Amino acid sequence: GATKPDPGIYRAALDALGAEPSDCVFVDDRICNLEAASNLGIEAVQMARSEFYPDIIWDGPVVHNFEELNRILESGELL
Repeated sequence: GATKPDPGIYRAALDALGAEPSDCVFVDDRICNLEAASNLGIEAVQMARSEFYPDIIWDGPVVHNFEELNRILESGELL
């Protein structure tokens, strides 16, 4: 019954996964969704792809494609 950026949707996902917020990474293009995830302790990364370039750039990690996302995930920079 919840949708982004309602914190309940993130809690439901964490519960379904049996995961702690600090063990997760949330990727989205919208700041309000990133802030909601971040407020719960989930690492938030903005996907700022050129075809859907957002009006506002996140003050945290930003990637422009899945290759960049994979690179920072594999490097351990985030967690």
